[in-house]
Amino acid sequence: MAQKASRNLIDKILPLGYKTHFKVELWLRGVTPALGNWTTLVKVADSTTFGFEPQSRRQESFKKRFPSRTSALHCLQMGTFELLTLADLGLPTNASRWQAFYAIPIMKSPKAAGGMTIAPIPIGSMSLAFQLVGQADIEERNRFSEDMKKNAREINRGKKEALAVAEAKLRATLLGFVDDMFSTIESYSNLSSIRSI
Repeated sequence: MAQKASRNLIDKILPLGYKTHFKVELWLRGVTPALGNWTTLVKVADSTTFGFEPQSRRQESFKKRFPSRTSALHCLQMGTFELLTLADLGLPTNASRWQAFYAIPIMKSPKAAGGMTIAPIPIGSMSLAFQLVGQADIEERNRFSEDMKKNAREINRGKKEALAVAEAKLRATLLGFVDDMFSTIESYSNLSSIRSI
């Protein structure tokens, strides 16, 4: 049910007339293989892979490039949700089988001594990657990229209310999933255990 609701929201923010597959990626800062290094973002899971060997996880450094060409890091650098194409990341439309990305930062408010809550800090991001179904030629990839950019502009300007509402609901759904995940982790131990993931 949650997957179907998410798919409906995703379809609303994508351009009309395209069939897509998508995957969900979860990225966290300072986890294995970059344990304790908060300048490194690590992909810890995605919906197309059962699991990653911790030592061979993909890593992206905050120090390497600004802005990053990886959507998960790009949204953290910009401090906001983003609907991006390969062109937005400075890449040609045939640089990847994934042609567009929706990324949101994950913020967490750590607890200080005495139970006080500290201002939220960015601990990672969640990214949806979109792929056109079938063998898309370069013209179709370029059209999809342009149409995706139009939708991103409309969402950012708040001009198309239906698009903006769908995006806000999708963001809330994904962040709700992340909160549930962290609540589960916290119920077994304290938040510092996230570093050992």
